[in-house]
Amino acid sequence: MLGHAVQRCAETQLRAALRVRGAVSPATALPGKDLVVDKSAFDELLRRGVIREGAPGTYYLYETERTGPGRRVVQLLFWLAVILLPMGIIQFCPGGP
Repeated sequence: MLGHAVQRCAETQLRAALRVRGAVSPATALPGKDLVVDKSAFDELLRRGVIREGAPGTYYLYETERTGPGRRVVQLLFWLAVILLPMGIIQFCPGGP
């Protein structure tokens, strides 16, 4: 459990460092030697496609969407609708409970 938390923290720090330094597209990719990072976090993000290689030996952060509170609210509303809508239909249908 602790190892996973440490790994997650290292990944978050790496993402933030790339964002701050502006390495968010192939045109702004940074040379690998300029990145002082946790090797295992870097390799994992590279494997998942979160970090991608620009020109040979340069890397950038590739984020298609941000998973912030807005996305979580939409997911919550979706699941509430999936659960509550059928309950409402059953409640107000003739012959219901």
